[in-house]
Amino acid sequence: MKNTIIYLVGHAGTGKFTIAKELCKKVEAKLVDNHYINNPVFDLLDMDGDLPDKVWDFTDRIRTVIYETMTDISPKDYNFIFTNVLYEDDPRHHKSFFNLQNVAEKREACFVPVQLNISKEALVERRTADGRAERNKDTSEENAIEEYENCEVLNFEHPNRLDVDVSEISPDETVAKILTHIKENC
Repeated sequence: MKNTIIYLVGHAGTGKFTIAKELCKKVEAKLVDNHYINNPVFDLLDMDGDLPDKVWDFTDRIRTVIYETMTDISPKDYNFIFTNVLYEDDPRHHKSFFNLQNVAEKREACFVPVQLNISKEALVERRTADGRAERNKDTSEENAIEEYENCEVLNFEHPNRLDVDVSEISPDETVAKILTHIKENC
């Protein structure tokens, strides 16, 4: 696999980071988790309260620098794995998706967006698991239910799109599906 960008998208708690780490064991890739982008800002804030809206302006600037680095100076044969929470009703999330797709086009890379779907019960179980708070991740059962019921994951169109229901399969099984899909489509 060369010059491929995999974009793992789903609710917070679907296992995007875990799946990305497992993918990195199978293929050589640079992992750009959404917390890789967000935590330089989050680490400077009180994460127990509501975040000010301005925080997203700062994280967007970090994301822009990463995209520019990939486009302008990263070697063209590098593979990248991105993770992100993208919701349909947030214009910034649409922009983030399309900007990464544009990076792939500029790099002449194979772009593989992967929609990770999950049941509400599995999401609550994963979202409240130990270890999430250490990476500035939300661990609230109430927030997990609220987001599941009220936030539709971005419904993007792309010829290389893959949908995987991760409710009852392991990260290894998810990785196998993704790698088979890439082999067939890139």
